[in-house]
Amino acid sequence: MAATSSTSNSEPKSSASNAGAGLPWAFVLAILIVIAFEIFLRTRPPHELIAYPELAASDDQTVTYKAVRQTIAADGPADVALIGSSQMREGVSMPVLIDALHQSHRNLTVANYATRGARADAMQAAVQFLLHQKTPPKLIVIGLSVRDLRTQDIDWPRLAIFWDAGDWLTEAPAMGWPATDVLPTVIRNEAGKIVRTLAYRDQLAIDLASPIAPIFGLNIDREGNPILGEQTSQHAGGRGLRDLINPRIAPRRMLAMARQSYAYAEPAKPSEPLTRRLQTMIRQIESAGVKAVIVQMPVADYLENELEKRGLNKAFDRSVNSLIAGTSVRYIPTASQPFKPTHAHFTDMQHFNRPGAEAFSQWLATEIGTAYSTPVSR
Repeated sequence: MAATSSTSNSEPKSSASNAGAGLPWAFVLAILIVIAFEIFLRTRPPHELIAYPELAASDDQTVTYKAVRQTIAADGPADVALIGSSQMREGVSMPVLIDALHQSHRNLTVANYATRGARADAMQAAVQFLLHQKTPPKLIVIGLSVRDLRTQDIDWPRLAIFWDAGDWLTEAPAMGWPATDVLPTVIRNEAGKIVRTLAYRDQLAIDLASPIAPIFGLNIDREGNPILGEQTSQHAGGRGLRDLINPRIAPRRMLAMARQSYAYAEPAKPSEPLTRRLQTMIRQIESAGVKAVIVQMPVADYLENELEKRGLNKAFDRSVNSLIAGTSVRYIPTASQPFKPTHAHFTDMQHFNRPGAEAFSQWLATEIGTAYSTPVSR
């Protein structure tokens, strides 16, 4: 009887011991490691954490859209903000533009926030994000082309990169089901304001992959970043001197590839969805009291002649002039630009090479200086 009682009394002690051993120390340690890493990231300058890999690293261009958002969030908007597609991104030589501007406006800051593949919808989202900042830019220069108003589809995933929760709630009713597709992006945007590990995950992934990238033939080197005033990789070295005098690809083939972006099968009138986005952007700029200039981006004469024949240029001019009527926004069509590029200035149908970008930048610097110094007219 005594032995049985002794055995029975020992069982609760064993259970208590097991409960203590069950404390999830591995989980606690993991949390501590994450916290320590987060603290470490906060000791690093934000620019070191913003990913800007070479195009060869990935065909996903959203990483550069994120870089625009993150740089604006880290630095605040520049005094002069350039907005547009790759035509503006590659169309401006930032070192030349900055040097020319500083000759008359020494302390003026300028950043090229243009992104590859952007149309009027993504441009509007970027401008909206700029205007949401505590100190918005003093002048916004929008590089716009016929292409940027030539699709019926809104690029919701790229727009969402610039959205906060309030923007999503505003857009969601009209979006319908696609609103749920981009909600994770918006949630990450909000969480990234607090958690750097989440905000800068792209660069962290690159840092982790760098040691083994050569094994798989991946190039994840950083390319020239025009947001920071650097020369783009497209303009570097011999690559920046390619032209249409001695093209590497037959102009007929380049023209066929360019046509895909211009929706030739659609009527000449610009798309209604993108026109509305451009109208929204103009209204937002006006409401913020910010000066703005819309610059039509030049294209090579091969493409220009086709756009003229199909009436696309005329329809584009008509739409833009209609949208800016009664506003302080100025529009400079290519017909009014003194710089008349030739085959020596283009690397393909839509993009300047380095000499073309440098010449265009010299002219643009003059226009920016004038617009920056001119009071907003109402």
